Amino acid sequence: MIYKIASLFLLFLFVDIQANSNEDSAGNTPKISRNITPFEDWLFSRLQSGIQSIMETPKFQPQLPALVYAPKADKKKESTTEKNEYPNLENMEEIEVVSTNVQTPKPPITELVDHYLWLNSGNEGLNDMFKIFEDFSKTSHWWKGENVCVEREEDGDMKLVTYPTTAINVQWCEESLTKYECMRRVQTDSESKTLRIRYQCCYGFRRKRSGNCEKIELLPLIEKIKQLNGTEFLIMAQNLGLMLRDRNLTVFLPSNEAFTDFTKNMLESNRLEILYNTARRRRNAGGITIKELMMGHMIEGFVELSQDEIYQSVYNSTLTVNDVLIRTDELPYMVNCAKILSLDNFASNGIIYKIDRVLIPVTKSIMQIIKYRQEFSTLSQVLEKTGLAKSLDGNEIWTMLAPTNKAFDKLQKKHPQMLQKLLKGDACTINILKHHLLSVTICSAALIIDHVNIKNAMGDVITFSRNSSDFGFENKFRVEDVAVSEGDIMATNGVIHAINDLLIPDSAIPISSLLEKKNLTMFLELIRKADMLEEIDNLSNVTFIIPTDNAIKNYLKNDEWNTKIEMLFNANKIKEEDKKELSSFIYHHILPEPLRSCDLENNMMMQPFGKFSPLRVNLYSTSPLLSNYNRGTVDCAKLLHFDNQQCDNILHQVDKPLINSNLTILDWVKSNPKLTTLYKVITGSDIEIILEKRNGITFLAPTNEAFENISIANYELFTKNKYTVNLVMKQYIFEDVMCCAGLHNSPWPLTQTIRALNGHSLRTRKNKIGSSPITSCDHMGINGVIHFTNKLISANDATEVGRRGTGKFEC
Repeated sequence: MIYKIASLFLLFLFVDIQANSNEDSAGNTPKISRNITPFEDWLFSRLQSGIQSIMETPKFQPQLPALVYAPKADKKKESTTEKNEYPNLENMEEIEVVSTNVQTPKPPITELVDHYLWLNSGNEGLNDMFKIFEDFSKTSHWWKGENVCVEREEDGDMKLVTYPTTAINVQWCEESLTKYECMRRVQTDSESKTLRIRYQCCYGFRRKRSGNCEKIELLPLIEKIKQLNGTEFLIMAQNLGLMLRDRNLTVFLPSNEAFTDFTKNMLESNRLEILYNTARRRRNAGGITIKELMMGHMIEGFVELSQDEIYQSVYNSTLTVNDVLIRTDELPYMVNCAKILSLDNFASNGIIYKIDRVLIPVTKSIMQIIKYRQEFSTLSQVLEKTGLAKSLDGNEIWTMLAPTNKAFDKLQKKHPQMLQKLLKGDACTINILKHHLLSVTICSAALIIDHVNIKNAMGDVITFSRNSSDFGFENKFRVEDVAVSEGDIMATNGVIHAINDLLIPDSAIPISSLLEKKNLTMFLELIRKADMLEEIDNLSNVTFIIPTDNAIKNYLKNDEWNTKIEMLFNANKIKEEDKKELSSFIYHHILPEPLRSCDLENNMMMQPFGKFSPLRVNLYSTSPLLSNYNRGTVDCAKLLHFDNQQCDNILHQVDKPLINSNLTILDWVKSNPKLTTLYKVITGSDIEIILEKRNGITFLAPTNEAFENISIANYELFTKNKYTVNLVMKQYIFEDVMCCAGLHNSPWPLTQTIRALNGHSLRTRKNKIGSSPITSCDHMGINGVIHFTNKLISANDATEVGRRGTGKFEC
């Protein structure tokens, strides 16, 4: 690739120099006036050869990136097969270009070279010496070689449009062991079309280890089956009158050992009756005859398998070909959870895939099997309560980890309320059921390593594992440490693995169990003391904002904690009248609607349950360069962990309890003994009205200690008249709610500021505004927040207006 790019660069550089320097007055380009050196002769001969190779590749062929196509014929889908042709989707016979803005491709670069340069020849020595570069530029691919057949397909409709439109053209290619496939999707504002081109060895040829398609010997299907050690299967087919000689068939061939073991197992369980040399030879297991069993191994025609495809057998049962979790040369694919031991054994009238077991015909969907089998009767009842029953009866592919009736019996003993919710089909039901579904086919034989993690329909990771003692027993494996009681129950739309325990995700357990699992035990203890456990567990479509254990411990040490709540928390027994107060405290942390973090907005007011003051949301960015908020608070309690799903509820964790307060900021100043001097100063001024009436503000309140640190003369000057008080105190009131969680240290030039009512801006740092330290944080009022400081703001604190990040809090 480097050689190709360098060649193009040198070529255009040389051509441009020659063209610009050798034009005559008429603008004509004469022959080169100077002699060509041997090195230049060698260089441009190599360039000419290398560039010709580049131009022959599809990447450098004329591209049509924004065309609108219209089919020549009315066919919705056509497929053509050619031999030995490289992908060129623009030249497909099934389409024609109807756009008028197509540029005519320029002449090949080699023609430009011949036009501008008349190079001498005769430097084969140099050519041979550097021939390695030419060989490097001519990398070959097996699908460009001989005996390769090309199949083209076109899906979708593309109508001719005469108005301007936006077109998206995407093309990608993928190579596997047996084929090379390119796909192009052309999409306009209204319609789309998919063009596919597939390269694979022609029939009768097979790609060898060398990479090329080489001819193989084609025996009749019967002889090929004998060669592959399938005589037991062949004898049974011939005795049943299945014509293998005169039909083109794709056969999934069990080995003699697999067929013998299957027959033996059926005889031992009295499920198989074999009557040799009679026309009444039948198998009566599930109403399927031996002939139908055999026909379930055959597909009409020549079928070269593709992963994640479902095929119809001659019996009309389904054969699902799925990829394995860890692909190896020995195990590339599986069919109905049977290992395909060898691929593409071609015969003159068919293809044979050798498998490791006999296939039982599959004719029922996952939902039909669950309804049919008695051990899944409770699961069937639960699925009917949701929309999943319809999905499991459709064409979507699923792996169902199916809880048996034993699993539901265990749940009845551990969590009887949860079982009743499941049977009613409430919000948790869909979470639990989706936790048991995966949108891929997972067979037990595919688990060839000790554990594999796969995401389920809820987006949660499910771990499939085997112990060292489990290897060698294909149906013996575990899902989330739950043993699979019966694996590989094939359905027309996937596979079922039976388990005797329910897999309960965090999003489906009761909120009390989730609080315990998240180590929010101290708040859970308050719920228990208020006798509200069942009441809280039955809430739906709500948001829980729960303080962590450390948050509650820190507030128990704080003098500002609600002393009555502290007393109730430490009490062994609580009176009935006190339970109401405890209940009010708990419900102040619950919102009557589910709100995720991305639903929150700055200065949003949220009303909790009951007649409480609303909770204020504030969002912050730790850098003015960030386009989104990355820090949030609720009543200045910092969101630590958020968006835990619990059925249809949401759980957020915060670093402080939420205290119900009906005080304005002025009420805080009046009632706090540390602010008596401040109240005396502002009494009768406009500051009183602002602190009581104005909404969404931050007040940095100087304590008595702050006033004690100034001289009497300055104090008298400060309080001389109310005009001075108004002027000075406005620099302590800020235009937005700034919680301590929103303050952080930022180096220049990323410093952040907050604007005061006097028009000045002060720099903010962690626990500091200007040069004044914050001694006590986040006292919430109904109209904002108040912080305490023991140092008055200096006249030198005013700074230029900085920037503060804006945007939206991301989930």
